[in-house]
Amino acid sequence: MKKTIFILEDDEAQRYVLEKSLSDQSCRVILTASTQEAMDYLQNTEEKIDLFIADILLPGLNGLEFRKFLLSSDNFSHIPFIFLTGHLRYAQKASELSPHLVLTKPIHGDDVKKIITNLFLEMEA
Repeated sequence: MKKTIFILEDDEAQRYVLEKSLSDQSCRVILTASTQEAMDYLQNTEEKIDLFIADILLPGLNGLEFRKFLLSSDNFSHIPFIFLTGHLRYAQKASELSPHLVLTKPIHGDDVKKIITNLFLEMEA
């Protein structure tokens, strides 16, 4: 069954890399560029999401605030979550919000494929 991956990333080049590499894996990819756009989408959908991937530094509300929003929701708190960051100083704050992974940017397509494949295999075991 096709997995649905929800991506919150404001950098267009990184969104493209993520979308391309995950679409090649037969995943359905939902892309958002701001926390507000992501929250609006999620509040108006009944779609099953299998994984969230979010940048930490975003305009407006950041990825940490997005993770807190998800953790406060019965619909989304149990879904695996990966933080992306180009700034290691935010990794500690991110890890306090119990993500499955914190990945550093730039992200490379082949690495993303391996990481996501392993995460889904781990979840199914």
